[in-house]
Amino acid sequence: MGVREGSLEKIKNSVKNLIYEGERLKEIKEEELLSYYEKWNLKCIELIEKTLGRDSEHLKDFINDKVKGEEILRKIFSKKLQILKKYGPFYRILDHQLSILRSIEENLETQIIEYRKILTLDLYLEILNKAESLLEMNLKDVAAILCYCTLEKVLNDEEKRKFQRFIEIGECAISGKFYMYTRDKVHDMIKFARETIEAQLKEYEKIK
Repeated sequence: MGVREGSLEKIKNSVKNLIYEGERLKEIKEEELLSYYEKWNLKCIELIEKTLGRDSEHLKDFINDKVKGEEILRKIFSKKLQILKKYGPFYRILDHQLSILRSIEENLETQIIEYRKILTLDLYLEILNKAESLLEMNLKDVAAILCYCTLEKVLNDEEKRKFQRFIEIGECAISGKFYMYTRDKVHDMIKFARETIEAQLKEYEKIK
């Protein structure tokens, strides 16, 4: 696991724990709820600010909910009769805060998945570098096999059909039919694989 991926995982787990703590707040109906709610909000705000920044709309929404939630709880606990204590409005605000945290959690999970894909594509480029080195040493067959294994991973089924000629070179290399293709064909195959991977990396850069 890379350093950045590890950091994202750590933050995601922190968000998950805060969601769990927030759900547990619904089980408290005594005056200590306000104290627990205030402490929970402070932890959430600190994490959201650290993750998304001070200008985040999520942070602004969360703080607005915090103010409303605390005001409602103070009114609830100012009532002497238990029958007058209505928690519905507070729970609606709490649920909105939890939805903000879940949205952040989903966003972090997406970032982790994208980061892993980028690392994988970088690894495939390293494999292609090795294939090019082998081709320069006139080891076209091993180079073809390495490139084929890479294409199998990065191309979808439609792309494999569209660029079947490159797939066939790899299949011939694996089955030992080395006479079915030339060094130049392997060179074109590696070039195509590199362009395909670099194009995918650019798409991820646009997302970021």
